[in-house]
Amino acid sequence: MYGSKKRLHVLMWSLRRRLGLSPMQALMRRLRRRGIRLESMNGLEVYGGDGSRHTLDYFHCLKSLEAWELDPEFARQLQRNLPGARVLQVDSYAEIARTERTFDLAVLDNSVSLFGPEFCYCEHMEMFTPALLRVLNASAVLILNVVPDPGPKAKGSGNEPAEIHLRKRAEFYGVDEPGIIPVERMVESYRQKLQRAGFELEWFEALRRTQRSQVYYLALKVRRAGADAPEGASARSLAKEGSGSRGMLAALRREAGL
Repeated sequence: MYGSKKRLHVLMWSLRRRLGLSPMQALMRRLRRRGIRLESMNGLEVYGGDGSRHTLDYFHCLKSLEAWELDPEFARQLQRNLPGARVLQVDSYAEIARTERTFDLAVLDNSVSLFGPEFCYCEHMEMFTPALLRVLNASAVLILNVVPDPGPKAKGSGNEPAEIHLRKRAEFYGVDEPGIIPVERMVESYRQKLQRAGFELEWFEALRRTQRSQVYYLALKVRRAGADAPEGASARSLAKEGSGSRGMLAALRREAGL
């Protein structure tokens, strides 16, 4: 993620940020139009990196931010890039299970393939668990990296990492064909997982990160089941489209502009 071309990437991201053209800035504008009051939110960046990319695009929008990063050098850079943030040098997978803090916004800027020791992690699949959901407040926004189409490298036969990746995608999303998974099918899977954990999916926003990228931001607005919805909430509940799967999928397509 951070190689020899880092300086050029940082320069390009800085220019886009100054012009207000970064994908995360666009996503924040969408959330505001949905009635989300970012300035009152306590946020969590689960995979902090050095903070020089999209975290800077939303950091100053929030009331507070906590960021986790395992690598000590990245953690030091993260602290420098995000003055005022609470930066913890921790293993995110261990910290999510032990933290007692809760958040209004959680951002998972996860890898889009296998990563970690012996490639033990896949996208955000090992993080999207009840442990993650328990740190969300009753009304919260969860932002994920999702990959509807991981590309030809992830589909090569005889490529063991690719085969593991596809198998994990099939298991996580509950599909038979994991090579290409439409956004609305992904959202239906998240809705089911959230429901089992005691949350309702109120709405979502999907935004492609760059024109050539296969990676999308997927923002899920969730509410703990039984929690009161604010009066005059601007978000339409997906449940209004009916409880059946056909009504749900129709709502999801309209929300995604598909």
